[in-house]
Amino acid sequence: MKKEKKDNKKTSMNRRQFAKAALGGLGAAAASPLALTEAIAKAEADEKKVQDFRKNCVTTVENPILVDESRYQRFSTANIAFNAYSRDIGESHWAPYGRNLIKNLKQGKGGKDIKVGTFDDARAVNGLEAAMQSGNRLTGNHGEGHENRGPLAWDNHITSADLGSFPKSELPPEEFTKQVKIAARLGGANLVGVCKLDHKWVYESTQRNVYSPDTPETQKIVFRDVDRPQETKDELIIPSKVKYAVVMAVEMPRTLIQSSPGPAAGIGDALGYSRMGWAAIALAEYIRCMGYTAIPCKNDTALSVPLAIEAGIGEPGRMGVIITPEYGPCVRLCKVLTDMPLVPDKPIKFGVEQFCNYCKKCARECPSKCITEGEQTWEPRNECNNGGVKKWYNDYKKCLGFWDENGMSCTNCVAVCPFTKGDMWAHHFTEWSIDNIHASHPIWLTLDDAFGYGQRREDLDVFKRDFAPYGMDPDKMPR
Repeated sequence: MKKEKKDNKKTSMNRRQFAKAALGGLGAAAASPLALTEAIAKAEADEKKVQDFRKNCVTTVENPILVDESRYQRFSTANIAFNAYSRDIGESHWAPYGRNLIKNLKQGKGGKDIKVGTFDDARAVNGLEAAMQSGNRLTGNHGEGHENRGPLAWDNHITSADLGSFPKSELPPEEFTKQVKIAARLGGANLVGVCKLDHKWVYESTQRNVYSPDTPETQKIVFRDVDRPQETKDELIIPSKVKYAVVMAVEMPRTLIQSSPGPAAGIGDALGYSRMGWAAIALAEYIRCMGYTAIPCKNDTALSVPLAIEAGIGEPGRMGVIITPEYGPCVRLCKVLTDMPLVPDKPIKFGVEQFCNYCKKCARECPSKCITEGEQTWEPRNECNNGGVKKWYNDYKKCLGFWDENGMSCTNCVAVCPFTKGDMWAHHFTEWSIDNIHASHPIWLTLDDAFGYGQRREDLDVFKRDFAPYGMDPDKMPR
């Protein structure tokens, strides 16, 4: 039986009213209401495209993440690879990385075995990578250890001070969910989903002296019955009423990532980090404008991959990241934790686990051999893994060891993944058959190699290609 609406004025918001709120929340005070209304209409259309594209994906009521509750413990960022590896080598991981980067640069190289061209050629490509990191630095530099700092502050009203002083808006969760997804898209998210916030995925503590070889200086992350987020010397306090996570994925430019492990791939990686910071901060500010708590997160505060799985963004792959139907693993994840009442999405399945069981191309092409070729297990490889979840565990300290030796980051696993493809019908047919005809897996892997997918692109191609904004393929912007 349908519930009768008590007061239509209180339980609905028209497009013009939403536009006014979005002006404050997204910092678009100079935009005309008509222009913003058109932008909202475009965001609505993009969300519909995603739903149409995903019509062959199977949604599941059951959580696909298998957890042994008897042994699982919340993870600390003191044990993420960047921090653990820095302790192992006795200095910040970025120190040897930087030394080798400069050494390579002087030789016109973009990695230990990657000749870019002249010194000026290598300098130009590395300069682009540094430039595209600007947004990342301004929005919290990846996010590790930056909880409740600067733009990632948990109670940071920038433009929402006036709007947030009103009583919170009271709308049906379905309407709030629709608005939040539009706001996320306006903020730059390519994909957005909602899940209930399971406390097990929130970090147990965060290391404040990031990338330090010294003893970790940590703060606990706890939930308490408080009205607003708080911080003490020893604790970061999330209000217990914060029960939802809005998870966003931003696409990284495929043709740049496919130059890994050279510097042009670093440009694509940097663009992904910069965009995810803006998306999280913009969405958080919009939610605050509506009167609710919003905690913006990049890689910080909580584990992004399990939240993305539960929010229906994609499936987990062998390499340990999310694989989406639209972009494969060529995305970066961010999220906003909130008490705004929302409608959770359902996890999806489209054949990733079955294909990863057979494929192993990411492990084959990994320079550090950090990616397992074995079966899923409950057992961690080292302190950088959190045991008690059935999945593929990888040795990410080996990965960072290659970064330092190479003097450049590596995204080979993402670049060579058969799901990292352009937007064309043949690739969509392949994905459909992967999900529906498991016997075809050997065929598609063979063809993937035969057609040269996964071969490294040249770094100087960055100055020859016709890019859309943020390095996207011109025919894919917007999808």
